Amino acid sequence: MIRKGEHTIYNGKEYRFIESESEGFIVLKSNNKEDMNYGFIHYKDNIYTKVISLNEVEKLFLIHSFAKYKGELFGMARVENIMVASIVLVYWKISL
Repeated sequence: MIRKGEHTIYNGKEYRFIESESEGFIVLKSNNKEDMNYGFIHYKDNIYTKVISLNEVEKLFLIHSFAKYKGELFGMARVENIMVASIVLVYWKISL
């Protein structure tokens, strides 16, 4: 699985999040139905969400995944649920 985007630690567990429309709040996103036992609500398909205050999280961080190929770093992407490095090698070369 490629981890990418904005993440946070909430109650000792890592979640993806998006900004809430309300200032000082974020929306946690989960694919674990059991999180409904902890106040998450079903959004759609296999997605569960919970709005929380920024004061409730331990930390916020941004994740970017990279692949190293022949000594060079390249950004990673997911195409139709398949981890793809070869397409990324062509388009997203990252110069350091």
